[in-house]
Amino acid sequence: MPETPAITVRVVSERNADTWDNFIRLFPPSGPFHTRAWTECFKSERLTPMYLRLLSNGQPIGAIAGLIEDPKIAVLRGIDRKAFFFSGPSLSQMNSALIQDCMLSLNLYVQDQGFTSMISLGRDYPYAYDWGGSKVHLQIIHEYIIDLRESWEFVRARMRKSIPEQARKAGRSGLTFHQHRDASMLPQLLRLVENTRLRRKRLSGKYFNPYYIPHLIEEPLRRLSETSIARFFFARRHADVLCALLVFAFSKRAYALLIGCSDEGYQLRAPAFVWFNAIRALKAEGTESLNLAGGGPQSGHAFAKMSLGAERRTCTASVSPYLQGPVRNLLFQTYRWADNLIARGPHAR
Repeated sequence: MPETPAITVRVVSERNADTWDNFIRLFPPSGPFHTRAWTECFKSERLTPMYLRLLSNGQPIGAIAGLIEDPKIAVLRGIDRKAFFFSGPSLSQMNSALIQDCMLSLNLYVQDQGFTSMISLGRDYPYAYDWGGSKVHLQIIHEYIIDLRESWEFVRARMRKSIPEQARKAGRSGLTFHQHRDASMLPQLLRLVENTRLRRKRLSGKYFNPYYIPHLIEEPLRRLSETSIARFFFARRHADVLCALLVFAFSKRAYALLIGCSDEGYQLRAPAFVWFNAIRALKAEGTESLNLAGGGPQSGHAFAKMSLGAERRTCTASVSPYLQGPVRNLLFQTYRWADNLIARGPHAR
């Protein structure tokens, strides 16, 4: 078993959003998944925002934000209460030893607080680390990140030649590029996302779920759209919005959440037009990285993202289950079995 790290975890309740966000700005790797604006979007009867500071010898070395995920029935909290993090901790030094110490400390903290499992999705967290001898389930995911620290000429040169060419042709076809910062654009985005989902299913015959982040449904998206960290980039032809992209950003990191396009937009090369102009706009503002989210290395998603100049990066997701021992675990497994059986209906045998 690994040695217990000398890191203190301190829970905080920040009344002012700027207080938490100013704290995480102390750590350059902080991104949108660490912000209060993102975390508060999910607040509901079962999901409670949680903000944790990490200290070593009394000095702050990092931070992480996440959710307390309670079960559907309150009486079952003793056997099914999760600590859920979208990303890993943002730290003063992103080396594997310190990340491991912090993850182990977080694991001990949530265990002491009575949680039955700890989940870290590892989104926008391309840092290598392990858990030593701890018993956790690890999952390697791939995300595609565009490095925007170089000059625009360099960033553009990393794209496939077809991307700027398609963007130029789209412009000649009458497409115009726009940005928007409130929730009034969300219904149009969701309609375009649904069209993209149906189109991919029609072309590939496979089910495609654009809502790949747990708990990210319409209401959290609406709340997010009303915050200062979210922005819509979109292409319009005359009065019609043909393609829309939702990006959320903090400090110098940006993450692309959803993109959708109409059939006419696909014909007019609107996705390449929106991506090209959004990347250029983010670069001009001083953004240093744009994460295009995940996709299998051999998938069409991966090819499309790499054509925009993104590099495939490895991120580690983890689940630390059974924190309260075998008896509670047995009760939890029984509860999950019964819950799934009820959900499947009387004919599921």
